[in-house]
Amino acid sequence: MTQRRMVFLAVLILGVPAAWLGFRLGQVPSESQIIESYAARFMRNSGQEGLPNCVARPHDAPDIRMVITCEGADGRTQTYFTDKRGAPVRAPERPEA
Repeated sequence: MTQRRMVFLAVLILGVPAAWLGFRLGQVPSESQIIESYAARFMRNSGQEGLPNCVARPHDAPDIRMVITCEGADGRTQTYFTDKRGAPVRAPERPEA
């Protein structure tokens, strides 16, 4: 094999997986995927059996994509705030009246 082919092969072997990884990491999860992940988190944290009732709504703040509220069978609720990629963010400060 010539040196030119060896370089091309090395770039190909390293470049294709790197491009695939960059593509996968750059994708924004769907709202359904985010809600399902927070439902699973609620089940893990609460220790309850069965699916919780989780609802999501948009939020006015630009850095918050949605607010997810999950309710378990015992009536306990938990509210999660997420960014555009589904990562948890702090609840916004409430303006004082």
